[in-house]
Amino acid sequence: MAIYFDDVKTNIPGVGYRAYIWSVYLQQGIQCTPNPFNVSTQCQYLFGESSPNDSWQSGGLGPLNGIFPNVGEWVTINIVQSPISNYTICFKLLEIIDEATFNTGTCVSCYNNGAGGTCSDAFITVPPYPGDPNGCLYNNTINPSGLVVGSLGVAGNPGYTYTAWISSDCSDCTGHIPSNFTPNMVVNCCDPTETYILDPIYSFSQGVLDSITGTGVNQIGVSNFTESFRADLYTGGNSTGYKCWHLKEEYPPFGPTVYTITIDPIQKYPDCGHLNNAITAGNQYPPCCGTPPMEWCCMTGIAGPAGPTTCSQVAVGSCVVGQANVSAGPFLTQQLCVDSGCATVVVVDDCELPAAKLNMLQGKISKFTDWKNKSLGR
Repeated sequence: MAIYFDDVKTNIPGVGYRAYIWSVYLQQGIQCTPNPFNVSTQCQYLFGESSPNDSWQSGGLGPLNGIFPNVGEWVTINIVQSPISNYTICFKLLEIIDEATFNTGTCVSCYNNGAGGTCSDAFITVPPYPGDPNGCLYNNTINPSGLVVGSLGVAGNPGYTYTAWISSDCSDCTGHIPSNFTPNMVVNCCDPTETYILDPIYSFSQGVLDSITGTGVNQIGVSNFTESFRADLYTGGNSTGYKCWHLKEEYPPFGPTVYTITIDPIQKYPDCGHLNNAITAGNQYPPCCGTPPMEWCCMTGIAGPAGPTTCSQVAVGSCVVGQANVSAGPFLTQQLCVDSGCATVVVVDDCELPAAKLNMLQGKISKFTDWKNKSLGR
């Protein structure tokens, strides 16, 4: 049947609503291959936000909650229904599409992956529907059986426990165990030379690690080395300020030891790139890396408590009315700031040292004097 975008969409932090196209893989001896027993799962969606079977739903029900892989990565899901069963499913991510592409585009990623499943608009009458180079429409408006929507059974299944993680290859499908995850360091997303030690020997450091990897109240549940978070680290006498971090394991660990942590906000992102996108899109903080975007702010008291108002460029998010010396803003342009009644303008890039200005002025005077003397000599 035809598929609606709302049925398969999920909100990727910092990106927006997208739909994932997956291929289900199974263990075949020592290799991992697309599921040969259910051809339709070789190219499928998973139920999204508008479904009671939403794979990303919060509250511990959605096994993919907080899991947002990149194209080409695997998501491994270990499913336990104690004491009946314990099994593992692996999904390879083939494609990420937006709503416009979903409504108008043709899917060929399944065929390019080597197994088209039932994704085809060439055969619309009798099953099976083998994959073909032309693919099928994302919304199944030609072939109603082209792309199927899979369910992880996340609704109405008490007693099920899900553990999901992102892998770079299919090894976890054959090993059926999560990747070894024993971090002992925090690393700056933008500067890998800035590292700090999470030493479990010390109770305070173990508490910091629990805050990052735990899943309780005010804990963010980081479960692998690529997931990232934003936090301020205190190392005993020094504070890093809010930066973007991920975890690492290395021996011996190096850097100052972390004593306390303030996480802001209390959430995780699949990697440093997603975190940076979310911060930039929200205009709440300077981005993880690079020069922060700027805005115009009407400042008061620049020359003292009763000083003049001045239009100044500041980092986006830092011009907040009510803060000291902020009278109005933020403004998108300098002109809007001036029009608000903020008369004078100070642009950092336009400032020069007095000595530099004096040198330039003296140079101009010397040139004028030379020209004048030559003219008088004539």
